[in-house]
Amino acid sequence: KKKYKNLSIDLEDEYSYMDFYKNKILTTVEEVYERPTLSLPKGHLENGESVLDAAIRECYEETNIIVSKDDLIKELTSYSYEFLTPSNKLIRKTIVPFLFEVKEEGNPIPKEERMISVQWMDTNEFLDKCTHENVKEILKRI
Repeated sequence: KKKYKNLSIDLEDEYSYMDFYKNKILTTVEEVYERPTLSLPKGHLENGESVLDAAIRECYEETNIIVSKDDLIKELTSYSYEFLTPSNKLIRKTIVPFLFEVKEEGNPIPKEERMISVQWMDTNEFLDKCTHENVKEILKRI
């Protein structure tokens, strides 16, 4: 167990989703603590919402891509990690990833202010460029 002095700790659950269309993965570049970060769409649960419904809603809210329960392949193994923010705040996140395969490419566009870009990317290119090692590891196991 890690020990930190003078830190506030935020516990966060996020629901991540891997959307595939013709061997490409839906990716996001977003501003995280003033740095561009290449990753996957993700978000938080709203009151009364199921985990799966949160993943579906967040995908549309962030990327303009519509996924449905019929597109779900499976829920993947969840994982947790922690990091310090630039303001020395400890964040501990639990990620619950889902794998979807959509039938239509749609029109991916960034719909939230922190989003820089949204695009379908070749899976190997994503593995080379993804900011988060834990995301790469999950993708390699699929």
